Amino acid sequence: MKKSIRLVSCVGIAFVFAVLAAGCNENFSIKDVSPASGVLAGNEPIKIIGSGFDKDMGVSVYFGNAKAPNVVVTGTGEMTVTSPSADEEGVVDVRVALDNGTEYLIENAFRYIPKSGMDIRDLGQRKSLREEPKE
Repeated sequence: MKKSIRLVSCVGIAFVFAVLAAGCNENFSIKDVSPASGVLAGNEPIKIIGSGFDKDMGVSVYFGNAKAPNVVVTGTGEMTVTSPSADEEGVVDVRVALDNGTEYLIENAFRYIPKSGMDIRDLGQRKSLREEPKE
């Protein structure tokens, strides 16, 4: 899966001098999304690895156009997000938007997959993997 990370925008206050003074957070970077796939139902913990993260920063994360319902900056190099649900399987971009208007786009970063046919919680109820579960 090809991944490309690029700065989408850095918009500060409308005045040019204020934008130059505030600038982009040059220490902030996104390096990876892990794991790079998850189920359509979402609700899975996904780590975004990078640098320059701050626990006090305002940040939103989008998988395609769907906003992650929960984002927690766990350290200067990692944040954990809860994946949102998706309507169909496939690859989506991941966009990280800071509250100062800066956005980072990680192209083709996450793949939605259908839920696997077996739930590991069912293993304790079966004598064999070939045995059908009892209703």
